Amino acid sequence: KQCYVFHSHDMAHKEIQRREKERLLREAFKKEQFILYYQPQLSMNSGQIIGMEALIRWQHPEQGIIPPENFITLVEQLGLIVELGNWAIKTVCEQMSKWHRSGLPFIQVAVNLSPAHFQDFGLIDTVQDLLNKTGIPAQYLELEVTESAMQTKGHIEVFKQLREIGVKIAIDDFGTGFSCLASLKQL
Repeated sequence: KQCYVFHSHDMAHKEIQRREKERLLREAFKKEQFILYYQPQLSMNSGQIIGMEALIRWQHPEQGIIPPENFITLVEQLGLIVELGNWAIKTVCEQMSKWHRSGLPFIQVAVNLSPAHFQDFGLIDTVQDLLNKTGIPAQYLELEVTESAMQTKGHIEVFKQLREIGVKIAIDDFGTGFSCLASLKQL
């Protein structure tokens, strides 16, 4: 009634593709198609491995390994990013426990978290519970967050609580956005 609707085949095609990707992503959660790769972090002085970063990938049965830049934004839009991040923390803690039981020393492993995690009131309990269940000393778990998450006032209390547990916090991709060294120093 008394309105105009503009339609293009290109827009319709893009929407169909997005909905299909959304369906595939929901299926990926159900079928546990996500995997983690561990990228070593090396000391520039000694060349020794001093830590690792867990990098998430979608292991699609037909398309193969899909990098995060091709699905993370949609996972965030679907409201599934906290679930995916919690899975990543759990998987990292379980893997570190397996490595330790096989005789390897503990090594720091970093997990990227979305700013949405710091709006989830269960993050502290989730992290503490996983550390307790797996026996991982807190100082070996590092949570990487973006600058914008670090500068959000409501998140500061969560960072404090994580630090009290002993978990390390790191800024991921520092300098790629608006950087205010004064506010970071204050944090």
